[in-house]
Amino acid sequence: MIFITTSLITFKVKDAFTFFGVDDYNVVVRDPNGSVLNYKPGNSIFKFQGSKKGKYEFEFYANNYHPLKTYFIIDDSTNLDVDILLSSKTFKLEEVNLMPDEVLIEGYVSDNSSLKPLSNVKIKVGNLITFTNEKGYFSIKLLTFNPYEDESLREYKVIADRKDIYFSKPGYKDYVLKNVLIVPGRKIMRISLEKGQGSIISEYKHGLVDRKPYEYIIKDGLNSTESGIYQREKLEKIKNDNTINETDVIPLPFFDPPGSIRVGTNCSCTSCSNVSVMSLENYVATGLDDEWIASWNAQSLRAGSLAYRAYGSWHVLNPISNNYDICSTTCCQVWNSDQYQSTMNAAIYTSGFAISPSSNSVARAEYSAENNGLVGQLNCVNSCPCGDGYAGSPCTGWPCISDNVCSGQACFGHGRGMCQWGTYRWGNSGKFWDWMAIHYYSPKGWHISTPMGFTNLSANPTNIQPGQTFTIYASIYSGAQHSHNQIMLGASLYDGANWISDPPNDVKINVTPGNGTYQRQFTTPNNIAAKCYDLVVMIWFDIDENNKINSPADLPIDKITKTNYICVSAVKQNEVSIGNLKFYIKGSKLVLIGYGKVNLYSTDGKVIISDEIKGKKELNLKKGVYILKSEKIIKVILIP
Repeated sequence: MIFITTSLITFKVKDAFTFFGVDDYNVVVRDPNGSVLNYKPGNSIFKFQGSKKGKYEFEFYANNYHPLKTYFIIDDSTNLDVDILLSSKTFKLEEVNLMPDEVLIEGYVSDNSSLKPLSNVKIKVGNLITFTNEKGYFSIKLLTFNPYEDESLREYKVIADRKDIYFSKPGYKDYVLKNVLIVPGRKIMRISLEKGQGSIISEYKHGLVDRKPYEYIIKDGLNSTESGIYQREKLEKIKNDNTINETDVIPLPFFDPPGSIRVGTNCSCTSCSNVSVMSLENYVATGLDDEWIASWNAQSLRAGSLAYRAYGSWHVLNPISNNYDICSTTCCQVWNSDQYQSTMNAAIYTSGFAISPSSNSVARAEYSAENNGLVGQLNCVNSCPCGDGYAGSPCTGWPCISDNVCSGQACFGHGRGMCQWGTYRWGNSGKFWDWMAIHYYSPKGWHISTPMGFTNLSANPTNIQPGQTFTIYASIYSGAQHSHNQIMLGASLYDGANWISDPPNDVKINVTPGNGTYQRQFTTPNNIAAKCYDLVVMIWFDIDENNKINSPADLPIDKITKTNYICVSAVKQNEVSIGNLKFYIKGSKLVLIGYGKVNLYSTDGKVIISDEIKGKKELNLKKGVYILKSEKIIKVILIP
């Protein structure tokens, strides 16, 4: 019997920033039997009808865009409308200067059918009106609220500033987005209009503000472990000690984040009729402002990005439906297509970092608005709160922790994981994003996960003498979509009892996506003992951005060791240093050791040798006086 499907998937291929159509792209499809089909549609709409039931894998490729891979399950009743959001490889959003209480609302409006830009679309926010230009772009500035005398209540009052935004153009249905949360900063919107008469009204939802008690879904079931508490204690020891002992350093668990996520849209709670597919990083960059308040401090937003990324990643691995991983409503994790530059910056800064219970896994990193255990008049769904000044929910596997910055605040949420308002308060108190993640998730036995780690380590030379410099080559893989330019490469030598470090040569590296090799120098002390040492190399996140590896601020990411790798030999009695080189006379031979440029002259200025020494070189010379020069240092030598 031959199965003929009547199912249809309609893909709209869009630029992830403007939502305008991308016409020039290729699609590779792998059907349930493994057969590969290639398509080049030639326009932004791609209709696909499979001939078999089962899983179809799709890969979308376009010049100057990151590839996007996804899949869908086709049966005899599958009819899907799917947005494919391709992220540009080269796009960079420039910063704008705004007043503290000012918001710049800008964006792009397109035709829902053609995906082309729409000009002369009227946009109305309160009493302010503007129109899109020929590129479909608009911008409008407004003040979010008038200054209040009580600045301590500022952030509570700003979240009450909600406005309706109207979009209209003759020949198209009006579009009204109601109750949009407007906070200071730069807000970017993407709107599409349908041809026809009448209006479409959409209600804006924000997770922190609008989530109802019944929408907090418990679905994790992991319990706190002794190893997790032990890990937290060791991490806190490192981050509160002014000296770094490498034996105490715990590398972060590695988790290679998924490349894409299928987000259900047009949903009733978790039941969704449309799907948007995008890179995981674009999901975080465009969705974080729908759960965190975009005007909060950068440390709060960075902490929130880890939770948001982990929660999304967990659902990619545990999808709630065959054809979408997660819903976009308050029943899951809110995602809207708009974004703030502040939350986009936070997502890029922490690209790939998440929350993990162990290596190669990701946590369903729950969070809620106010986890303080004081039960008041707000929507508290914590059945076993820990009391005022504490967060946690022991009866659901979350130990009580001290969270004193939230003292006096009424519980508004479930008490599990990260407290959103807590991150805002801790950030204002000078805590960094990694501290917040450790604070809220380590009691569960979870920790920050890293998308990067070492794959290989080498050095040259490995046989050296005291005072000599060698070069370290560290191969690192990064599964992050964006580069990380706040990574420090540190190194030490270890003899089983003592550590020898070289802080002046600690170097900041820019870790790019994929595989790369990074190098640094290491200069041994002049008094180092002659023996073989372990070479220990580490990568650190320079949390305080001071271009140094220091505690308590910086975060250890990964460590690699080569045992008995660097061997130091005793210095010869007649050995002399000249720059990075050493030399000694052995009969009629001049023996040069090390790495560097050297020139040897006769007393009448004639060049005897000009060479780059790489390791060791012996020169047979006639009896006489010579002039040796390296790195502007001159030595007179006598060959007897």
